[in-house]
Formats: sequence, C-alpha cells, structure tokens
Amino acid sequence: MRRVVITGLGAVTPLGNDLPATWRALLAGKSGIGLISRFDAGALPIRIAGEVKSFTLDPAVDPREARRMSLNVRYALNAVLEATRAAELDMEKEDPEQVGVIFGTGSGGLDLIFEQHDVLREKGPRRGADADRQHDRRCGQRLYRDSAERPRPEYGYCGGLLDWRT
Repeated sequence: MRRVVITGLGAVTPLGNDLPATWRALLAGKSGIGLISRFDAGALPIRIAGEVKSFTLDPAVDPREARRMSLNVRYALNAVLEATRAAELDMEKEDPEQVGVIFGTGSGGLDLIFEQHDVLREKGPRRGADADRQHDRRCGQRLYRDSAERPRPEYGYCGGLLDWRT
C-alpha cells in the first residue's frame, strides 16, 4: 500500500476566496448561495447560485497570461498557489514525479462556452480569438481538466493528477 501525504490545501469557493475564509464560513453555518450577480437572471425561473465573490487574482499569476484563461482556471491557480505555499515544498529538493495534485470543481469553463457561443453566432465557425483554444474547448473534458493540469508544469508537479467534478 502506498502512502499519500497531503501537505497543503487551497480553496476558492462561494464561501471564501481562500481556505481560512471558507472554513470560518462553514463553521459559522453560512451559505455561499445568493442572488445571481454575474448577469441579469430576471427572466429565469431560478435566480440564485453559488458564485465566487470579490475574487482577486494572486499576484504570482501573470495577468497577461490570465486574460487567456477561463475564470475557473484562474480560481484553480489561486487555490494551487495557496496549497503550494501551505505545503512549504521546495521543488528543488522534491522528486517532481512524487508531487501531484488532487483537484475538485463544480462546473467550470462556462464563461468560455458562452463567450465562444457568441463568437460563433456573430462571426461564424473558425472565428475566435485563439483557434487552438477554441479547438481544445470543443472537448468538454478539457474545460475541467485544464483547471487541474495547467498549474502542474508551472509549479513543477509531474506526479499524479486526480480531479473530480460535480
């Protein structure tokens, strides 16, 4: 039997933008569900959701690179950076094959789906800001896996990857 050690945790949730804030809200019995604020939901039968609020991108993430990322990937990077800092791993001393990521998400990448839908409707097929990105997103699996996979090479993780979604 192999042993696994969890060395760091990170979170970006509707309850808080880091693990301590999320944990405090959970212990206080707070809910992350509220009225939808990202778009006008007035005509919809359901007007509530669990949205991440007051999100600020970690300063360690290149803002130029972040503009090309789906919002859920930016959330994932913040959580990975938080977990990496909490773990206090020195990747110079670690075997990258032994350092992995376990990642969970709700439904991510919806902003990208809607954005590309608008591009398709307005400009037709084969028109988008980034043809490779558009091609990658045709496979729904990529919307979720990108959140977990993107941080790995950037931070030196080469070991296992487990991601789940609800």
